[in-house]
Amino acid sequence: MRRTRRGLEIDFHKVLPEEEEAKEALENAHEAMKDSRSNAETERLLHRYQRDCFSVKRRRDDLREEIDSTDNALRRKGAYVAQSGLLDFIRSERYRLSPMSYANAMAGLPFITWRQSVSRCIGTKAIHPYLYMYELFLEVKRALDDPPKNAELAIEQVNAYLKKSKRQHDYSIQTLKAECYYLRVAIEAAYSRKPPSTAIPFRVFAEYERRSSSHSQLDQVLAKEERLKWR
Repeated sequence: MRRTRRGLEIDFHKVLPEEEEAKEALENAHEAMKDSRSNAETERLLHRYQRDCFSVKRRRDDLREEIDSTDNALRRKGAYVAQSGLLDFIRSERYRLSPMSYANAMAGLPFITWRQSVSRCIGTKAIHPYLYMYELFLEVKRALDDPPKNAELAIEQVNAYLKKSKRQHDYSIQTLKAECYYLRVAIEAAYSRKPPSTAIPFRVFAEYERRSSSHSQLDQVLAKEERLKWR
C-alpha cells in the first residue's frame, strides 16, 4: 500500500505542471479572441483548451482523492498494527513496564516491530526535555510509595519525603518543594476521586502537571505562602 501511495504522489506531482500549462493555454486563447474576431477555428481551439483544462483538473482531483483515501487506510492500518504491537509488548512480560520501556517499544511502531524498536532504543540516552518531567514523576512516585488512605496523610508523607531526601540539591526535589502548593492541591484533587492505591502517584502527578503549568495570580500568591510552611 505504501508503494501505491508513493506512485500516486509521483503521478500527482507530474500532473501539476500539466494543469498549469493547460490553464495558461486557455488564458492565451481567451486573450487572442479579444484581439481578433471569433471564427470557427478559434472557437474550436478554445473549446479544445477548455476540455484539456477540465480533463487535467479532474485527473488532479481524482489523484488527490485517491491519495487521501490511501492515507486514511494507512493510518487505520498503522493504528491497528501499533496497538497490536504494544499489546504484544505488554503481554510478553520481558521488560519492566515503565514510561521509558513503553517509549522504547512504541518509538518504531508501526514501521518496525516492538522488539526491533526496543533493541534500537534501549542503548540510547534520553535527551528529550520531557525527561525532566519524568524525573519529577519519579520523585512523586517515591514520595507516595505505599500511599496512605487519605489526602491529609499523603500530604504529610510527601512533605516529610521532600524534607528528608538525601538529594536536596537535585533540581527535581527543589522544584517540588518550590511548587508544594500545586502538589498539595493535586494530592487533594486526586484523592477526592478515590482512585485505586496503585494509581494514586499517576493521578497526583497528572493533576500537579496540569495545575503547575497554568495558574492565576491568586495561585502564585498562595504558592508563595505555602513554600514557607514546607521548608
